[in-house]
Formats: sequence, structure tokens, C-alpha cells
Amino acid sequence: MALEIAQRVAEPLLTCEAVLAENVFQLRNVSLVMAFVQEGLVRVDFHHDDYIQRIEELAARYADRRPDLADLC
Repeated sequence: MALEIAQRVAEPLLTCEAVLAENVFQLRNVSLVMAFVQEGLVRVDFHHDDYIQRIEELAARYADRRPDLADLC
């Protein structure tokens, strides 16, 4: 099913480094996650420096859910 979804993606999925790290941890496969980036399926296009205030706002808003950085991005 994941392959079918990936084949329908016309543009890169935008993400941040924290999400990539979370994916590596969950999938336990750094090569697979890096292949997504190398093949253009995923592109890192979220820079924390540009959104620090918003990340802090979301962290405070959802503090009861204990979000990690990937969640907040």
C-alpha cells in the first residue's frame, strides 16, 4: 500500500530533519529514509529557525499531549 501511495505523489513531500529522524527510529532503517530523500519523494524544506516562535506557541498549546519536535513541525 505504501508503494502505491508513493507512486501517486507528484511533488515532493515537505518535512523537517526531526521528522526524518523520527522515521529512521520508527522504521529502523536509515537507508530507506535517505532513499526517500535522494529519490525526491521527500524534501527537507522546514527550517526551525524560521518558526521558533510558532513552535513554542504550539508546544505550550499542546503541552498536555507532550509533543516532541517532530510533532510540532
